[in-house]
Amino acid sequence: MNNLNKFSAITKEVLKYYVYVLIDPRDNYIFYVGEGYGDRVFDHEKEVENNYCPEKEKHRRIKEIQDAGLKIIKMIGPSNLRDQKEAQNVETGILWILKLQGHKLTNIQSGHHENYFKFKTVEEIEYQLATNFMEQDKNDKIIYVNVSRSLDLNKTYTEDEYKELFLGDWIIDKYNLEKANKLCVCYNGIIRKVYSIDSYIPVSKTGAGATKWKIKGEPIDDSPYLYKRHNFSFRYCSTGVRFFE
Repeated sequence: MNNLNKFSAITKEVLKYYVYVLIDPRDNYIFYVGEGYGDRVFDHEKEVENNYCPEKEKHRRIKEIQDAGLKIIKMIGPSNLRDQKEAQNVETGILWILKLQGHKLTNIQSGHHENYFKFKTVEEIEYQLATNFMEQDKNDKIIYVNVSRSLDLNKTYTEDEYKELFLGDWIIDKYNLEKANKLCVCYNGIIRKVYSIDSYIPVSKTGAGATKWKIKGEPIDDSPYLYKRHNFSFRYCSTGVRFFE
């Protein structure tokens, strides 16, 4: 089993997406963290054999181990993950924990959505969340919706439930809706979710004749607006919707 270079079909089926580490057998030091599916964990040694690049620190380390007649220790961590996005999130969290402990990894990137998963001091968190106001990009036309009365922070929602709660049945001026490219979901002054606006359909009318719209879009999980404060009020906005361009 020390020469294993691929998984069986049944193992791949059970593992699904997973996170793994590569360990140098000379000092038992983790030098790489990755995520993948199928035989991804085995690809790094094949890369060195078929396309060695001495400028890459990871390649140099793997070749040193191979030249010493040793085998890289490959360990699988969290597995059976739902999709690549979840695997990337777990990978990034592990990367930052190892960095906090002083590990010098050969990963070129610090992970995915780095600003979201990066560990910060309590002082940095307080400053970021309490005083850091968003600055709207001049290329964005944003609809802001207020869910302070409808969102329950103690409840666990699926992504479909979030979409149903956040994207449906808003009274929005059609002229503004046609210009908008993003929707920001606001709760107690903080932007909790950001969605693209891909399309929209009318769903009903109010007694006064105003149209309610349902928006179709996808979450933008790496948006710079996430968890920042907006600098306006919904106090006198009866529809819970505001638009800025």
